[in-house]
Amino acid sequence: MEVIKFAITRALTVALRKSLAVRIEDRMEITVFPDQGEPIDLSPAVIKSKVRRFIIHHVELELQKRQVMREAEELKELRGKNVAGEISRIAEDGTLYVALEISDVFSHLILAGECPVRYQPLHERCRYSTASSNNRSSTGSPTPPAGR
Repeated sequence: MEVIKFAITRALTVALRKSLAVRIEDRMEITVFPDQGEPIDLSPAVIKSKVRRFIIHHVELELQKRQVMREAEELKELRGKNVAGEISRIAEDGTLYVALEISDVFSHLILAGECPVRYQPLHERCRYSTASSNNRSSTGSPTPPAGR
């Protein structure tokens, strides 16, 4: 809820060009602090639809940022662990391109990874085929595919 409150406050501050505070409990309360005079309570009902869309956009962006940061933390924890994956392509230089599935109670990620020849065990090189499943040790810094 703090994330949403933060995004709403930032969006309204930009849109109204005024300092303000947002409180969300049973309902949303907005207090505008003008340059001079007493604070003014602003009813959410009087906010124009264009400003509402602006607020929604900021809330969505902030939630997406938090999601990416959470996923990045999860991916950091994968480093050095064996992860089940399937070879999707083998490059001419022997680099393996692997699809890794990471399942959790609340999330399911499919990552694209690569395994250069230097990380492949000598006794396994040249024995790989596409669509073969295997456990891979994550030694690099996995990143989610672009466009996620």
